[in-house]
Amino acid sequence: MNFSTKQGVALILVGLFSSIASAEEQSYQYYIGGGVQQSWLNEPIDIDKAGAVLAGGMVLSPQWRVEFSAEQLSNNARGDLGLPVTAPVTELDVRAISLSVLGFSNFSGPTQLFYRLGVSQTSIDYLRPEITNTQVLPNNKVVHTIEYRDVSQDQTQLQFGLGIEHDFSSRWFGRVEWVHLLKKDDFDSHSARFTVGYRF
Repeated sequence: MNFSTKQGVALILVGLFSSIASAEEQSYQYYIGGGVQQSWLNEPIDIDKAGAVLAGGMVLSPQWRVEFSAEQLSNNARGDLGLPVTAPVTELDVRAISLSVLGFSNFSGPTQLFYRLGVSQTSIDYLRPEITNTQVLPNNKVVHTIEYRDVSQDQTQLQFGLGIEHDFSSRWFGRVEWVHLLKKDDFDSHSARFTVGYRF
């Protein structure tokens, strides 16, 4: 099933309004967190890279939260575009700013399952190799002339994820999560996240 960005925004707004309408009194209404993530960028450049994530959110009810996050999927990475020469993409930086709704299970105990649905503004910057000239030498050896071009791309993508959250105390919690950015303009990614948060 293909989801458009407008459909994703609509789902988030529906979740927000329904959560606010049924919100219960909370001991801690806000939280901040951060951690690390390992990202796999599948297209158009095949790269896996470690990065960081920072987040802040509001607890709307025991089962619903809204979260704003800044994510670093790649920093100064190198990858192959599949050119007929050895000329990797260099200085690949991929960042995202995301707004998400998180829905939680209602299990007894300190551990809960949750899912994430959000919209991400993704920024992609890199140096792309381009073959500007090809020459065949007398010995039949092929020589390519390559120049690098700055490429910057901003786009809006849907984000979803599944994870586990565990409360270490009433304030401190940890998460393990798998997050996916849906493919758009030949770019998608998968990330494994490990974060710690603090409620206040």
